[in-house]
Amino acid sequence: MPFGSACSATRNHKRIGNPIVCYGPSKRMGYPDNRVEEYGMKKTAVVTAGTAGIGLETALGLADAGFFVTVVGRNADRGAQAVDRINAMNPSHPARFLPADLGSLDQVRALADQIAAEHATSGDPLTVLVNNVGAMFPEPQTLDGIEASFLVNHLSPYLLTELLLPTLTADAPSRIVNVTSRPCFRTR
Repeated sequence: MPFGSACSATRNHKRIGNPIVCYGPSKRMGYPDNRVEEYGMKKTAVVTAGTAGIGLETALGLADAGFFVTVVGRNADRGAQAVDRINAMNPSHPARFLPADLGSLDQVRALADQIAAEHATSGDPLTVLVNNVGAMFPEPQTLDGIEASFLVNHLSPYLLTELLLPTLTADAPSRIVNVTSRPCFRTR
């Protein structure tokens, strides 16, 4: 399926006016002719693990569609490179990077607190949350006393979403997009 094309669930949701799309590097991003503001949607997005791969491509697509993008990742150097790449497209809003290791529930809580506080202070709603974090470990490990794959792939995105839900719903419509990959099904 090409990026930006409608997911199989779209047909059912369009009947009630709720478009669901697969986000990626696309000018459409689920709204005809890239007219996001006509649909009453503010343009702010947070993309976890947005420093490379699918996360970076999603961040590029959202920036291209006019969203103010916040990229989250562990490595500040990779975060700076991602922000530079996004800003090189001359988006309407500059991107920014927030450091957080989603393998630590304490850092997930701190990230959610920071994002929620910034949106409360600015009055800008959080429009899109893309949970694009994922990890596969060759040997069993624990982080914070929890099996690492379960923590990173399931608990962290759930906790971040749960903590940001009041911010996301304050000025609906908003979207939560959870991204996963095939290797997550191979973990034990």
